[in-house]
Amino acid sequence: MLPEPVPRRPIHQRHILCQGYLRDDGLWDIEGHLCDTKSYGFRNRDRGLIAAGESLHEMIVRLTIDDHYTIIAAVAHTKHAPYRLCPAITDAYQALVGLKIAAGFSRALRQRLGGVQGCTHLTEIVRILATVAFQTIRPDNKDFLHQAKTEDIAPSSNTPLSSALRGTCHAFAPNSEVSKRVFDQS
Repeated sequence: MLPEPVPRRPIHQRHILCQGYLRDDGLWDIEGHLCDTKSYGFRNRDRGLIAAGESLHEMIVRLTIDDHYTIIAAVAHTKHAPYRLCPAITDAYQALVGLKIAAGFSRALRQRLGGVQGCTHLTEIVRILATVAFQTIRPDNKDFLHQAKTEDIAPSSNTPLSSALRGTCHAFAPNSEVSKRVFDQS
């Protein structure tokens, strides 16, 4: 738990909601929705008055992915942005098609959509969606997932995690008890 903060007032709020779906055709949809608001209203040259609580940024990205973590389709939409020009970049996110979510994904994302080639906010959503894909895609449980109700309990997976995850965080440190248990299965 965080320590009690000093007295303060809210200024900026960012909501990011990500959801993973198993499609009826066997592919996976991973969607992210980002929304930024301010606690105060202000004038914007392109939009006029942006009222307190009104979306300054509101963007959505959907990635369709196969069982091998390859992006089959990518759709980006800018509902609200501070500049009229912002929505013009959404088609650039087609550059994700064919990219595999694996080691080097962040570098490939920067190369394709970094800087002026993309939108900071849309690219941030994509970066988060890559990790959501790992939490969603379970080809070994597809039959169960197609038939299950939301509250059902999935069978334990016998598929070990990819060794590419070794060394990516504290729990997956090369010699941690978790890495030994998860990656060194026989």
